[in-house]
Formats: sequence, C-alpha cells, structure tokens
Amino acid sequence: MIKMKENKKLCTLCKRIVNGNNTISLPNFIQNKKDDLYILNEAVIHVDCIPNFGHKDKLHYILGEMKKNTAPKDQQCIVDGTFSENFDDMLSLGLLSSNPSEDIYMYNFLNIKKSNISLWDNQERFVRILKELKTSNSWLSDSSFNLIDYLISVFDITTINNLTD
Repeated sequence: MIKMKENKKLCTLCKRIVNGNNTISLPNFIQNKKDDLYILNEAVIHVDCIPNFGHKDKLHYILGEMKKNTAPKDQQCIVDGTFSENFDDMLSLGLLSSNPSEDIYMYNFLNIKKSNISLWDNQERFVRILKELKTSNSWLSDSSFNLIDYLISVFDITTINNLTD
C-alpha cells in the first residue's frame, strides 16, 4: 500500500520520499495479508532498496513471473496448452503464495480455461489445498472478497457438476 507524507509517496522499504526516478510501482498482486510480500502490495519502492530487502529473491521471482504470465497473450491453459481467444473463459490465478514450502505455491500463475477445469488432473488436489488453507492460520484475506472462497466455489462446483452428469 502506498504511504504518503505531505502528499508525497514514500518508499515502502526505506520510508524515504520517492521522486519517480529509479522506482517500481507494484500492483495489488497478493491477497494474503500473511504473505511475506504483502507489504509490497500496491507499493512504490526504490530500485536501490531491493538489494537490502529480506525477501529480494522472492520479489525477483514474482516480478519475473508476473511479467511472463499475466499478459492475456501469454496465458496458456495448463490443461490443453492453448491460448484462449475468449478471455472470459480464462482463469489466471496470479500469485497465491511467495512461500515455496506451501503446497499452494506450485499453482502460482496457473492459467486454465474455465471450460477445462473438469478435465484438469489436479483439480481435486487443488481444492483440498484450498480448503486446508481456509481452515489454517496461514491465510488472511486482504478485503471482503476472499480469493480462497472464490476459487473453492469455482473449482468445487465443477466437481459437483461432474458427479451429477
């Protein structure tokens, strides 16, 4: 979140005023308040502050993955390997966790066509991990919109639909 002092933006890492030169403006890229990188959500930081940031390796990885996977033209479905012309059908998960030891980490930046969810081999495992996250103490939503609840509803409904077919 961008901090202000006398109507000037402050670097989230060093708390000094940013002047626009050699800075990075980050989007809202993680919805878990308990994630190590959450402090950088919608932040402006000096490029020179990154080497001193305790999670700089995670940040570099995430910035690279965001650049590589978030443009609609780069969203390749994990199930069939195609790129969708219908972007309403594509579900792009973005960053779910910056912690490689969490099971959900392997699903970061996953792209899947909604029409292919029922065909995805890892659907049940993914729903189980989401449900475990929901009941654990490792996820705290940053807004009234709870990404975990939403993903469970999207992926679990497909499971229910398959059982009724």
